[in-house]
Amino acid sequence: VHAFAPSAAASRTNLREAGFPEADTVAALLARRELQERVRGQVILVDEAAMLGTKETAELFRLAGRLGARLWLMGDDKQHK
Repeated sequence: VHAFAPSAAASRTNLREAGFPEADTVAALLARRELQERVRGQVILVDEAAMLGTKETAELFRLAGRLGARLWLMGDDKQHK
C-alpha cells in the first residue's frame, strides 16, 4: 500500500506518523514517473480524498487504470458539511 494525500501536511505529517514513511502528495504522484512506477500493480491509498478536485480525481483514476493499481479513497464524511 502506497499512501498519498492532497496536502503536504496531511501526507508528510499525518500519514507518515501513521506508518507510511514514504507518503507523499497526490500532485507528486501525478507528476513524477518514479512514484508512478513504484505503485504499478499495487494499492494507492488516498487519505482526505474529498479534498481533491474533480479533474485531479479523474486523472488519478486514469493513472490507476493505466498502472493496473487499485485505488483506495478514504476520508471523514463528517469533517465537511
